[in-house]
Amino acid sequence: MKIAKDKSLTYTILNDLIKQPKTLQFLDPNIQKEYSKLVEYDSVEAIKTKILEEFQLPIVIKMNSGERRRNLHFCKTEESIVPALKSIFNKESKDYDYIALVQEKISFLKEYRIIIVDRKIELIYEKNVFVEINADGLKSRLQEFIIPMFKLVNLQYGGLD
Repeated sequence: MKIAKDKSLTYTILNDLIKQPKTLQFLDPNIQKEYSKLVEYDSVEAIKTKILEEFQLPIVIKMNSGERRRNLHFCKTEESIVPALKSIFNKESKDYDYIALVQEKISFLKEYRIIIVDRKIELIYEKNVFVEINADGLKSRLQEFIIPMFKLVNLQYGGLD
C-alpha cells in the first residue's frame, strides 16, 4: 500500500482526522528536469529561509519515504538545517529522497507502536524499549484514537507509531 511508504500522503489524508505536528514538504531543488516545474524553492538555502519563517527551532527534518530513523535530523540550530536538507537530497546516497518533510518537534514522554489486525489493536509496545504493554486503558484509548482513520484508509493490518 503506497500510503505506508509516503509520509506526506499519510499526513495529507489523515491531517483533518488525527492531530499531527505541523508539517511542510519541500521538493528537491535539483530534481529531474521533467519535474522542475513543480519546484517551489530553487536552493536548499531558499528552503531554509522558508523553514525559518514557518517554524521555531528545534525542528525535525526527514525524508518522505524513510523508515527506522534513516535520514532523520533533529535541528536545534539554523546551521544544522542546510546539511540536513543536503543529506536528504543527496542523489549519490542510497537514502536519497526527492521530498524532505519538516515538522515541528513535539515532546513526549513515551512513544508507542501499535500493531493492527482486522482494524483492532493486537499489540502495543514502547518504541526503543521493545516491551509489550498490557494496559487495557491505554489500548482502549488508542483504539478510539485510530478509529477515525478507518473512514479514509482501509487498513486491515499494519503498524502505527
